[in-house]
Amino acid sequence: MISLGSRSMQIILDKGEREDWLSSGFIQVFFVLMIVGIIGGNRFGSCEKKHPVVDLRMLKDRNFAVATLAMFFLGFVLYSSTVLIPQFLQEMMGYTAELAGLALSPGGAVIMFMMPVVGILVSRVNTKYLIAFGCTISALSLFVMA
Repeated sequence: MISLGSRSMQIILDKGEREDWLSSGFIQVFFVLMIVGIIGGNRFGSCEKKHPVVDLRMLKDRNFAVATLAMFFLGFVLYSSTVLIPQFLQEMMGYTAELAGLALSPGGAVIMFMMPVVGILVSRVNTKYLIAFGCTISALSLFVMA
């Protein structure tokens, strides 16, 4: 049920603009499937069972809830910038797909080369300082790109 709901939402978000959102019968069907899937998945798969697939009761723990919210926003920023920046470069700035990839590849190279460094630093430096530094650098880089 959760898979049905999330995949239906993905189809809505992918094809909604082309199909004119809820004025299209196609999008309306997937909207209903999304609602049924999400509610059904939470009702029958999470809340009523002793050992649910997704235990939403874990969000009562404040630390876990804050970490989950932070990860949501991290994913939102990372994935939206990964999708929107190449589209912006190609559609608004007139870049070809190759030039857009070349423009973004230095950032990917820095991330690739910093992964082992961060792996070493995790055991030597307090993790919250690494996370704060990473979020600050990401915010500054997105600000400069804006």
